[in-house]
Amino acid sequence: MWLLIALAFAVPEDRFPWSAEVELPATGVHRVRVPAELRPAWSDDSSGLALLDAYNRMPTTPDGALDAPLEVCLKRLLTHRVDTAPPAAPGDPVLPDIVAVAVGDETFAAPPTPGCPWPQGVVTTGAKSALGTVSRLAALQLQEKKEN
Repeated sequence: MWLLIALAFAVPEDRFPWSAEVELPATGVHRVRVPAELRPAWSDDSSGLALLDAYNRMPTTPDGALDAPLEVCLKRLLTHRVDTAPPAAPGDPVLPDIVAVAVGDETFAAPPTPGCPWPQGVVTTGAKSALGTVSRLAALQLQEKKEN
């Protein structure tokens, strides 16, 4: 769970679109700092929502459990991305932009493993769900602000 918490709730100076706060000490991946004014407002928690949504869509065993816990599956997913993505320039995100993933301009495949059977296209579906959730929340907050 620590990785999801780190993805969703890192300090604002460490965040950028999708998940700037990728920090996997065992793999040597560390944070890249991007100033808050260079990040869209929707990016703060949507990456954590997208990955949690993707994880929740994995098929379970007959008893309803997954073979690997959330933090193991996310670590494998992010490690795979780091291993297969072109090298990021300093200041660039390690993962693709969440909007680009949601609309299909960027691909971010989650390789299925026996412990983490990611379905085909699950990260794209998770990105769409996260952006929909964040936009609905923004609309509700705007409506509340108008009413008050």
